[in-house]
Amino acid sequence: MSKESICNKIWQLSHDQIILNLRFLDMAVSAVSVRADEGISTMAIKEGCITYQPAFAIKKYKNCPTYIFRAHLHMLFHLIFQHPFGYEKRNMSHWDMACDMACENAIIELGLEDFSVPGDEKRRARIEEYRQEFGTPTAARIYRNLENGKYSPDEEELGELFKIDEHDTFWLEGEMLEITLEQLKKVSESIKANIQAFSKGKTGEGEILDQLLEATKTRYDYSTFLKKFCVPNEEMTIDADEFDYIYYSYGLELYGNVPLIEPLEYKDSHKIREFVIAIDTSGSTRGKLVKNFLQRTYDILMNTESFFSKVNIHILQCDSSVQSDTRITDKRDFERFMKEGRLQGFGSTDFRPVFEHVNRQIAEGEYENLKGLIYFTDGFGIFPENKPEYDTAFVFIESEYDAPTTPPWAIKLVLEETEFNEG
Repeated sequence: MSKESICNKIWQLSHDQIILNLRFLDMAVSAVSVRADEGISTMAIKEGCITYQPAFAIKKYKNCPTYIFRAHLHMLFHLIFQHPFGYEKRNMSHWDMACDMACENAIIELGLEDFSVPGDEKRRARIEEYRQEFGTPTAARIYRNLENGKYSPDEEELGELFKIDEHDTFWLEGEMLEITLEQLKKVSESIKANIQAFSKGKTGEGEILDQLLEATKTRYDYSTFLKKFCVPNEEMTIDADEFDYIYYSYGLELYGNVPLIEPLEYKDSHKIREFVIAIDTSGSTRGKLVKNFLQRTYDILMNTESFFSKVNIHILQCDSSVQSDTRITDKRDFERFMKEGRLQGFGSTDFRPVFEHVNRQIAEGEYENLKGLIYFTDGFGIFPENKPEYDTAFVFIESEYDAPTTPPWAIKLVLEETEFNEG
């Protein structure tokens, strides 16, 4: 019998074991194909498929038949939890460990003998150590704690203990050709619905549900969000979109340098002229993250389609009181602030002083038509009782704790920290 035939039988057996033991995964295991690839050394998710090196798979099956079942389920969970997407935005070594540990936790908690492999007791012990200190080990939570230094294991040992498949370049290859992110989202939503509807309260299914809730929650793009604060204005400039070069050229040719039409000298544009960026500089808001948020905001605003050459933007720093107010009138001001500005404050958090400050400025004529204020914060502070005259958004970074409830008049935006990663 050929290697290919042997491998086909092994993976079919694995497919049957997953369907038999975990019926809620039937859609996922059917949607994700498995194929041989002599170009890899072990196993990997490649182009949306579970791929394997035939000789490696046969050797592993001979030594431990359940290893292939375990690897199949491990890689399936990577896709269901959407781990390969956004890989390039993260610290890859930490994300690798976090994803592998999260997948192994979900499998171990299912408690299925057909998917157990040597070393599970040690894995269970390490997972329990994490759980006791930090709670449910989902990939995003493990990653955050690795990044901020709260969780500091022996990374080499952790990698060896939980690694099953290769990530690296395979997770960096961009588009998943055989199954797209949108298709995976539908699969994940279906699994989540099945578990919620038919789960009998098993611990393992609860762990999977936690990770599915994390994977399928709505995520927002900050640059798209920022455009909500754009103000329609008429800008004095040639509108290339409304100018017909055919008639213009025809007039020059027909009448001797006399155009039939002239370009419009104005166009409607949606650009930001007046804006307030409030930064919570309390002790619980980290300096690097604040800097990255400002840099990201700056990069978006610098886009020529969303930024006037002359603006009136105020950057407020506030803890329990307004510590500084920096007025930005053009790109040079913003660049100077990013280069020379220093964070001030680091006390407790009270949001009210910022609104009192801005309202006072409006009364004094500082703004002609202020439309938006974005408040970047950890969220734990005192909110104003009354709605301001301008749109207000509180931007939170996803953390171990749920962002607090904001007033009904405010926009609440919870973003992943990777939105503001440098580079």
